[in-house]
Amino acid sequence: MLIEHDVGLMVEIGCFLGGSSRHWLNAKPDLELIGVDPWNGNWAEYVEGMSTHPTMSRHVEHLSDRELERIVGLLREYGNYPVALNNLRAYKDRFYPLRLSSPEALYYLHRRKICPDLIYIDAFKHEIDLQIAHHLFPDAILCGDDWLWPDETGKFVMQDVVKNFAHEQGFEVEAKRQSWVLHRR
Repeated sequence: MLIEHDVGLMVEIGCFLGGSSRHWLNAKPDLELIGVDPWNGNWAEYVEGMSTHPTMSRHVEHLSDRELERIVGLLREYGNYPVALNNLRAYKDRFYPLRLSSPEALYYLHRRKICPDLIYIDAFKHEIDLQIAHHLFPDAILCGDDWLWPDETGKFVMQDVVKNFAHEQGFEVEAKRQSWVLHRR
């Protein structure tokens, strides 16, 4: 999507430690990316627990035990925000961190007349994020992650959110593995 639609400015809502951001910035050398995340609290225990969690372990299975311990140690010592920025230091001229939650961040960008070409939602599974993104930036491509992410009851929350929004707003949903994108009819 980034290359096909020549996306110049992307907003990623929910950056975590910057892994996806690095992937996109590598894929498109002229892409500018606004990374939205409050980066509050400390995710050391969360990351540490991922390795033994039935569904979250897939996110860290590529890491050795030693590398996972190193990441957890860095999070404990420095915190989420410094670790995320360090992970993206090679892109400091094209990655702009915005320490806010959504939808507050969307309103912030709109007030400053910053219009993204694409908004990627990888945060909490709330329809309000889609509604406000579409209302404020009607020409932006809306897409995201967690299509196959089950909550604690086994329900695919993001699928319900996206399908409901698409039905109400007249979009078609394309989904592949964990990713989804909305297409105008």
